[in-house]
Amino acid sequence: MKKIVLFALLVVVFAGCSKEDGKENQINKLSFEFPNSVKNGDEYDIQANIEPNTSEVNNIELFLDGKSVEKKFSQPFSFKLTLEDLLTGEHKLIMSATMKDGSVVSSAEKKFIFLVNLGDEYQNGVVIAVTDNGLHGTIAAKSDLTGGVLGKHKYGAYNGDYQAYSMNDGLENTNKFTGKFDSNYAAIACLNLELNGYDDWYLPAYNEMLLFENFLEKLNIPERSGRIYWSSTGDSSNEQRAYAVPFGVSFGTPCDMQGSYLVRPCRKF
Repeated sequence: MKKIVLFALLVVVFAGCSKEDGKENQINKLSFEFPNSVKNGDEYDIQANIEPNTSEVNNIELFLDGKSVEKKFSQPFSFKLTLEDLLTGEHKLIMSATMKDGSVVSSAEKKFIFLVNLGDEYQNGVVIAVTDNGLHGTIAAKSDLTGGVLGKHKYGAYNGDYQAYSMNDGLENTNKFTGKFDSNYAAIACLNLELNGYDDWYLPAYNEMLLFENFLEKLNIPERSGRIYWSSTGDSSNEQRAYAVPFGVSFGTPCDMQGSYLVRPCRKF
């Protein structure tokens, strides 16, 4: 009878020690701070907050949208993160801790909205306009369109009847050329263009072209060069003319559709 009681006491003591040891090795909380919205190019220091201790932690790993960013194997378990060229909109950061016994503890995810700034070099172009605080906007290519005749294109045919009269929406204007086949025309060349992995380029409208003036250096357009570019805005008072813009010299004016000028495509994001 005494042997049975003694064995029972040993089992209780052993179980109590194991439970206590388990508590010491556990992480009760893994967390980190991160803002709800970030801008393209911003840099952030992210510190892992571990409670109650880090003695049993083997490594801390940071994930962005399910992909590993970096793994740290020693304290202070801090990460330096620069966010560039993400798609605008919602993204997710997750941090996890791998213990020395192989178990994994994950923190709650941190969701954030990625935005861009006016003038950013983004998606291999330059942001010339933003809406919704940088969630959407317009990107201009950093180089002129090639092709045509020595890199220059005509606007269109005299009898084209394109009805592309918007001063602000080049995408709407360019889509009026859908179904036309002369790639020597500026808008059609933009519709056929695949550049930097994107195929949704268009010929900017007149007022979109004027936005280029704020970013000539980034767009590699020499100031006061007098280089003339087609806009997609036709002249509603003369079906044989459309607006072209000579940068650094004067504001654009309607020109003969058969004139050959440079083309700088844009796209929306």
